[in-house]
Amino acid sequence: MLDEADDGGKGWQPVTALIAKEFLRLPVWVRVLLTGRPQVEAAFAAWKPEWIKPEDKQNQADMLDLLQWRLRQAQLVADSDLDAAAQLMLRKSSGQFIYTKYAFDDLAEQATWTLQEMEARLPSGLEGMYRRVLSTLEEALQTERPDLLELLRTRLLPVLVACLEPLTVQELAWATGCEADSGKVQQLVGLLANLFPCRAGGSDQQDRVAPYHKSVLDWLTSVAHKCLLCVPS
Repeated sequence: MLDEADDGGKGWQPVTALIAKEFLRLPVWVRVLLTGRPQVEAAFAAWKPEWIKPEDKQNQADMLDLLQWRLRQAQLVADSDLDAAAQLMLRKSSGQFIYTKYAFDDLAEQATWTLQEMEARLPSGLEGMYRRVLSTLEEALQTERPDLLELLRTRLLPVLVACLEPLTVQELAWATGCEADSGKVQQLVGLLANLFPCRAGGSDQQDRVAPYHKSVLDWLTSVAHKCLLCVPS
């Protein structure tokens, strides 16, 4: 299994090209399971692969099973609404499994939901979910800590997007010019945990901040958000 064939920053293309070329020499009975974004498809065209995409029936069926199981386990909706709720979430997710992480985090804030409440609460698509998470934080900071909002938009997010590897809070404080006031960076890191969690990593196992998923970076560097948040490409 080759996971995240497009990972590794700007250096993924040569590695992927090498794998695509050399793995064709393997015996025909060898099968490779590979994950990656659509950008890798061209490199593996000679394999004649079977790509499973979010809109494919197989993926949709697997996701529907997951949604029904999670909803049943958490008892978030009435039994009579279970199938309809799962279909609603499947439609909102556009077939992206990572959407379910944020959706169930959101739904955990209330014991039970009606279909109408779920429809109003859950945004459409993964980008819609990211937008909601960040805008909720921004609105709270605008009211209570506008200084942190300015730091978030003009310094911290650009650094998190541009850095080539996960950074510690101390390294982020240096990169954002906040060495003398690293407490502000620490606060923001805690508030951003849903998008940029802080987890142990590296040879020293220090806590480092990294995107929860690479789609977070894709969204932040999209044209629509780049202007608003001053995030460089």
